[in-house]
Amino acid sequence: MRIREQTLWDVDQEFAGYGYGRPEYPPGLVRGITLPEPVAGRRPTIDCCSFVEAVVVGAFQREHGDGALLSLASHRLWMIHDVERHRFGPVDVAIADGYADPVMLCDVPHTPCVFQGWTKRGKGAKGHTILIMDYDSETDRCLTREAAGSLRGVGSRGVRKGQDWRFHGITWEDLIALWPDYRAALIRTT
Repeated sequence: MRIREQTLWDVDQEFAGYGYGRPEYPPGLVRGITLPEPVAGRRPTIDCCSFVEAVVVGAFQREHGDGALLSLASHRLWMIHDVERHRFGPVDVAIADGYADPVMLCDVPHTPCVFQGWTKRGKGAKGHTILIMDYDSETDRCLTREAAGSLRGVGSRGVRKGQDWRFHGITWEDLIALWPDYRAALIRTT
């Protein structure tokens, strides 16, 4: 099962204007389980794990319909409900559910990919789930798509409106310095 990369971008655009916070999914985007939707009259919000889950699963559902339904067990892995046993849940479930292929830890990212990183191992570690949509080997810059408090919602790390990500996006070196304990999975695109 594969999708067009453009479908990831199309689903990503459904999060335009979202803030960062309690996850609220665009109505009807992800099918299979009941997920919270935006509350009328206020800015919708999303967190990092929910954003990546919604974009990846939503894109596969757009192209493959009920063949890509989300289960509660899979949703719990995307959300990392058990940090001790499933700290790389988003990467593991993307592979297990057929949305992505495993990649070896490498000098540069494979794109597009699901990336799950942790600041350190053990107690007190902080994690973050992002999509790395592109990589420029000449500048070592990554085009990320993520939901984060520092971005005040959904965006691309280091890139402001109108800027070229190849000169302003976060470098791969800086990204893995932030989250040195990481795994990634290459999203199955055509």
